[in-house]
Amino acid sequence: MKLANYDDVPWRFIDNPRQGRIEFKELLTGTQGDPNNYGVVIGRVEADFLSPRHRHNFDQVRVALEAPTNIGPRLNIDAGDLAYFPEGCYYGPQNQAEVGQTALTMVVQFGGASGSGYMSMAQMSQGARELAQSGRFEGGVYRHDDESAKPRNRDGYEAIWSHVNGKPLVYPPPRYGAPVFIHPAAYAWRELAGQSGVCERRLASFTESGIDLAMLALPEGATWRAPAQDRPVLLFALDGQGRTAAGDGWARWSAMEVAPGEDVALSATAHSTWFRLALPRLSG
Repeated sequence: MKLANYDDVPWRFIDNPRQGRIEFKELLTGTQGDPNNYGVVIGRVEADFLSPRHRHNFDQVRVALEAPTNIGPRLNIDAGDLAYFPEGCYYGPQNQAEVGQTALTMVVQFGGASGSGYMSMAQMSQGARELAQSGRFEGGVYRHDDESAKPRNRDGYEAIWSHVNGKPLVYPPPRYGAPVFIHPAAYAWRELAGQSGVCERRLASFTESGIDLAMLALPEGATWRAPAQDRPVLLFALDGQGRTAAGDGWARWSAMEVAPGEDVALSATAHSTWFRLALPRLSG
């Protein structure tokens, strides 16, 4: 099991292909190059952040923690809500100025059902620095400075991915027509049998690979126990505090990875709410 606590991870500005100020706390990472690779970050998006309309070759889930986060014209994820961004699905342009304030968002990016994998933030940052030597990123678009080269503007992320992997980025066909907004407050809590008052909100399941999203509520003094799974499970504490079975403390905005084959037991010393994401079952 991996555990990262919010207060222990510094804010970092990471070279990225978009425009405007965005900083990250990189809480958890998977295995670079593995189709099951993932990254869990908290992003602080300033009001000057811009990104063109684009798509990903990986899946993404965002949970808005503080203030709305803009993902398109007059389209925001409100605080407390979340959204699933399917691989291959267009969205944007993003313009945080529509909100007019800094947003804090928890973001999970991970390889989707297509098996395309996920390029780590370390790879992206390194690739951006290397490409900046022969071009520039403007408004989320990469523009090559070599006048002898065929002029072409490219999506910044696409340019970095192709540079890092040495081949063109091929997007998987989208399984959904648009990002899926989820309003957890509209869901009923269901008590889990034999779990001392622990309740669950089953939010959604996506794609043939079984991406499962849920929330858990633990009253003070309760322990949530879950059997081992056959794929990684990511947990993010929306509020509360407590300890793991090993005695490690967690608090608001802590993140955990439960590896395949591991069971989990979390004890709450205050009322606690968790977001749970079971990553897709991939054969690669």
